Amino acid sequence: MTGVVLFGVVLFGAVLFGVVLFGVVLFGAVLFGVVLFGVVFLTVICFTVICLTVIFLAGVIFLAVTLAGVIFLAVTFKTVLFLTVTFLTGVICLTGVTFKTVLFLTSCVFN
Repeated sequence: MTGVVLFGVVLFGAVLFGVVLFGVVLFGAVLFGVVLFGVVFLTVICFTVICLTVIFLAGVIFLAVTLAGVIFLAVTFKTVLFLTVTFLTGVICLTGVTFKTVLFLTSCVFN
């Protein structure tokens, strides 16, 4: 009878130990899975945020460069236009003065 009771106690202890060990292992696996999922999730979120930030900054830099190019072209066009108008005005004035001078000298010679 003592052997049966002792066998029952050992068997119960072994089963209890197995259940506890299984519970600990299962709890550890679940906890590890949750932590791993959290780390992967946070990594994906951080990576996504970094990617979006880089894309946003690249877009801002692209727009700034484009705007600088447009301003540069506008200033260049304005400068070219100003120089062209100045040149043409000078040519017209010189041509007019030269033409008037020739007319004046011609009229003086023939009068």
